[in-house]
Amino acid sequence: MALLENLNKPLLRVRHSELARATSESLFRSECPACEGGLLLVHRDQGKLVRFDHCISCAQRVEYLDRDIAGEILYPIQN
Repeated sequence: MALLENLNKPLLRVRHSELARATSESLFRSECPACEGGLLLVHRDQGKLVRFDHCISCAQRVEYLDRDIAGEILYPIQN
C-alpha cells in the first residue's frame, strides 16, 4: 500500500473497542482497519482524547464511536 493512499477516502466510523490493538501492552494504539501495517494512535488535543483520528501510514480518517477509551472520555462528547 502506498503512503497516504487513503487520504481522500471517506471517513470511517469505527468503535475503538472493536479494533485490534497494535501490541498487547497498548490500550490506545490500534491496527488500521483500512490498510495492512498502519496504526491509529488516538489523537490528543491539550491532553484530551479526540474522537477523530487518522492512520499514520495510509492517512485513512476515522471517527471513534465509543464514549471513552481506557476510561478517558472522547471529545467532542456524543449522545
